[in-house]
Amino acid sequence: MALVRTVNQVIEVACAMERIGKDRALDLFNEAHHYVCSQLPLYPQQQASIALVANQAEYPLSAVSPAFLKVWQAFYYSSSDMTTPQPIYPRNTDTLYYDAGPNWDKTSPGQPYAYYERGFNFGLYPAPSSGSVDGVPYIQIEYSMIPLMTQGDTMPSVETIYPWVYMMCSQAVMENPETPAVQNMANSEAYMKKFEFHMNWLRNFVYGRVPRDKPRASVNVPLIRRA
Repeated sequence: MALVRTVNQVIEVACAMERIGKDRALDLFNEAHHYVCSQLPLYPQQQASIALVANQAEYPLSAVSPAFLKVWQAFYYSSSDMTTPQPIYPRNTDTLYYDAGPNWDKTSPGQPYAYYERGFNFGLYPAPSSGSVDGVPYIQIEYSMIPLMTQGDTMPSVETIYPWVYMMCSQAVMENPETPAVQNMANSEAYMKKFEFHMNWLRNFVYGRVPRDKPRASVNVPLIRRA
């Protein structure tokens, strides 16, 4: 089982390696945390419902979660007891432009069959022709998020803290005015090499390619001599 660690413990390790104030260290931690979590699924996916507004295509994702990262899938519910919702398929704005032309976002409203992300908005194509009344119709999305952490918060359940530590230290030396810029850059590159090594280890751990103290069974194979 992974050790339970707090953000403050990670900050203490980074501060011991580089002279970082606690307040700045927390900022650096959250920058590192956002990057690490954007690369790996360290938190479970969440679900949220979006009420529809007639003729409105885009909805602010900040209303879903201020720590929003990415939509993974979406479904259209025409009734509250619908057991088989209509999938809404992901598109990007370039694809919509190519398929529907430069005025794709002025297409007549209808039942949405595609979604896109633009800026911090969740968009539907086409825009819904009817809005939600008594909760329906609505869109349900599955999404991932990256929480903004405080010092007392618990780290994700992983067996290493060093991707966070080394990225924090790399950022710290780059902004340290007490050492020459060239030395800062050299120190930062050294930290980034360590970060990349431990990030690869963490990636392999998350995807199950790192042994987890499993017993190893050896098999005795008899030698066969040639005649």
